[in-house]
Amino acid sequence: KRVLNYRKLETEMSLQMRGEVAMANNKAWMCKLWYFASASDPFVVELSPCVLPLVFAPTEKLNLPRTLYVLCRGITARKGMPLSKGSVWGVDFVLDDASLADNVAASALTYTEVLTLSYQDLHAVLENENYNLERALTRKASVFYSIKARLRLKARELRGFSDDTEAESNGGKTGVGMLGRGAPEAGPPAPSTSFARLVKNEPQGGLLPPLKDGALGVGDVGA
Repeated sequence: KRVLNYRKLETEMSLQMRGEVAMANNKAWMCKLWYFASASDPFVVELSPCVLPLVFAPTEKLNLPRTLYVLCRGITARKGMPLSKGSVWGVDFVLDDASLADNVAASALTYTEVLTLSYQDLHAVLENENYNLERALTRKASVFYSIKARLRLKARELRGFSDDTEAESNGGKTGVGMLGRGAPEAGPPAPSTSFARLVKNEPQGGLLPPLKDGALGVGDVGA
């Protein structure tokens, strides 16, 4: 209710004051997203009305699809980790392919207030022809998170194939080498590539890490 009252008050402000309020309310969390860090002030101001407040009671799930979350008050948990004020998740909401998004829900541990931004609202603002930079960065982010998600899917497939192969070679029993024949000899260490950093880390300053030739190792990974 407090935030909604602020929004109502904004409608009574001059355009200049409304812009200053929008910058003060949104610039801080937008700077945490590498693809919004260099967004122009007019873009931030126009996007501000699309950032909607929501309140959740303890034990409620925060699971809106294709939505960015910014935690303003309270404590939530996601993937076994507690999140406090200022935390941001759902950063891959820019993905054009919704099936690749990380849809793990957060759970409110206390009364929780969040700001949300949906994929549809973001792209409604990006249709403005004056936001070429923001549109290009959002597209770059979509490609980045698409590659990241596909690499993770491929890793799970390869891990499952490796487990099945080991079970077949041991007569359907896993862990025989450890129990009956001693631990297998360690192979050579896996080569260090920027591919691993791509999966684990976020780009810095809006720059994507370069990939070495053949670092992906799969032909079906695309944007």
